[in-house]
Amino acid sequence: MSSRFVTLPGSPGSLTLKFVPADRRGVLDHKALGDLAHALADVDPKTLRVAVLEGARPGLFAAGASLEEVSRLDPETAGAFAERARRAFSLWESLPLTTVAFVDGACFGGALDLVLCADIIAATPRARFGHPGVVRGIVTGWGGTYRVRRRLGEAGLRRLFALAEELDADRAAANGLADILVNERSELEPFVAKWCGEEGDILREIKALSRACEGLSREQALALEEYERLFLESSR
Repeated sequence: MSSRFVTLPGSPGSLTLKFVPADRRGVLDHKALGDLAHALADVDPKTLRVAVLEGARPGLFAAGASLEEVSRLDPETAGAFAERARRAFSLWESLPLTTVAFVDGACFGGALDLVLCADIIAATPRARFGHPGVVRGIVTGWGGTYRVRRRLGEAGLRRLFALAEELDADRAAANGLADILVNERSELEPFVAKWCGEEGDILREIKALSRACEGLSREQALALEEYERLFLESSR
């Protein structure tokens, strides 16, 4: 059985990770999550600077978790189900590259949780973001409610996760959920080329510092930030 995520060569210094779902629903099922983890484990950060995650097709990024699989969960299996996604998403989030999610359509539920792991979110006019699980009595276990706080304030978080509102590309950009608006995938390439260069080096340094500061006290984080600043100055 073929992988749900395939790696495609990109411009020099970059690669594209493409979601290839089993059917038109585009769900992130058990196999897709495992395939994502395997694909990410094979990424070589020594030869790459940028990784772009693409969805299923124009009009659909991904549809989130498989409701069929969710319906079979019980208290004993729910934890392992959530952990499988968290493990795969953490691999994507922790890549020492500039990671970009290219959203060209519907991005709902667990798919939004995955997108929130990226450093940069690029959206087309077809993009729609939402987390409809609340209307089904489902609360995400894949980390979305934690990661979205890096981008949205309380009001935006409430609209997205508690009221199950959808955000189009313009509203997503206005609220900080999307970073770049493009019409087509080709319009993202100049940004990818830029991020493969020195500007991308700065982004990756900031990413590494931000991750290193997580869990530290304010004083510890400021001390680490100052150390990094002095180190970078001495390296010039």
